[in-house]
Amino acid sequence: MLGWLEKRIDDLEARQAQMMRVGTVKTVIQATGRARVELTDADGLISYELPVLVAAAVSDKYYHLPAVGDRVLCLFLPFGLEQGFILGAFYDGKIGIPDGAGANLTTVVFRDGGTVKYDRAAHTLTVEVSGDVAVTATTLAVTGNVTVTGTISADGNISSGGDISADGDISSGGDITADGSVTDTTGNTNHHAHS
Repeated sequence: MLGWLEKRIDDLEARQAQMMRVGTVKTVIQATGRARVELTDADGLISYELPVLVAAAVSDKYYHLPAVGDRVLCLFLPFGLEQGFILGAFYDGKIGIPDGAGANLTTVVFRDGGTVKYDRAAHTLTVEVSGDVAVTATTLAVTGNVTVTGTISADGNISSGGDISADGDISSGGDITADGSVTDTTGNTNHHAHS
């Protein structure tokens, strides 16, 4: 009787030890939000397709998958390696954290170099992309000044309670209204001579 109990305890301990596993992503299945992982402690054993945990997946939907090569932590149900989840990626010491990361900075760095950073101490949001930023909305409201180094283009009206400043062109398919200044470096906001 005691031998059976000891065997049962040993079996439970072995299963528990197999539940949390570390591995490296080998394949990403974009269409299903899953990935296959090479388990570090299992001599190159590749897992089944495992769902990647996200914040929500029904009414609100989040989509971000680890990349091939990411080190991840996996949780397996106690029935074997057929059922499990990828809990998330982590820094393993070989790949450094993003430049400038700190206690007050939340950062996303994309593979192509694009970044989104929010600094809680400075209260600044910085977005850097090498391409375009497209916003589709009924209304885009900005409280404060807008400074653009480039061109401002809108199919609708441009309205401001403060200053609008651009080093490039400002074009609108509708009205341009400002309670503050609209300044042209040529000294002429209408682009024609005044008599």
